[in-house]
Amino acid sequence: MIEIRRFSIVLFLFLVLVSCRSELNDPIIVANLEQEFGLSLEQVLGSDHTVRFKLSTLDLADCLNYSIQAELNRRDPELEIDILEIQAPKDCEAGLAPARGAVQADELTLDEYLLRLSLKDVANTQGELRIFPDHYLLSLEQNSSVIPLHEEVRRVPANSCWGFVSWNDPTGFAIAQAFLAEFQSTFQPLTAPNGYYSYFEITSGNVEVFNPSPPADAEQSRYFLVDMKPGALAELNAIVQQYRQNATTTHFNIEILTSTGERI
Repeated sequence: MIEIRRFSIVLFLFLVLVSCRSELNDPIIVANLEQEFGLSLEQVLGSDHTVRFKLSTLDLADCLNYSIQAELNRRDPELEIDILEIQAPKDCEAGLAPARGAVQADELTLDEYLLRLSLKDVANTQGELRIFPDHYLLSLEQNSSVIPLHEEVRRVPANSCWGFVSWNDPTGFAIAQAFLAEFQSTFQPLTAPNGYYSYFEITSGNVEVFNPSPPADAEQSRYFLVDMKPGALAELNAIVQQYRQNATTTHFNIEILTSTGERI
């Protein structure tokens, strides 16, 4: 009888230990979806028929890396986005930020799609996505739990590239000025209509780049959007690498993204 009791106790402790380890390894699920979400549209670079729907909570979470689990179900002409869960990270990056997630829709060949957004057993939002040669229009019904962050998203101009140069001190500033002088003499600035382009925005002719973005500790940055001749990628790479070799990352940074998706 004593041996049986000992075995039972050992088995109980083993099961408790396994259960605790499992709970430590599993992501924390935030079941409450009763909050507002933002929805934005992003053109997938290098494809004329693919877009990414980006989701974010309007309320801030207590870590920088909360995620939204979602899935896309497609029955042309309807696209249904189901928001399933908000997950807390295993390793919290300290700070306040919205939870984020994304789903991708490929091979969009129609001019108009119906949108349905479902929050797991909570609410449904109706809307539509209209596709034009030079822009997208995203609309959702008013007073819903999902809000479009940008209703019009312009297509990225073909044969273009954009990015930033940033610096932290006079040494970095001198290198940045030399780079910009050579870069802008080789690649002409691109003039495009005002609007939101997923990766950058043009307002009154001035460009602000969101992706790529300067490092958080950069003291000053200069954005650019230029016309890149077909076949000029090798020349662009050579110029960037030359200046990167002349400075450490503490002084000077360059990052560039092209309309075909190359990150330099």
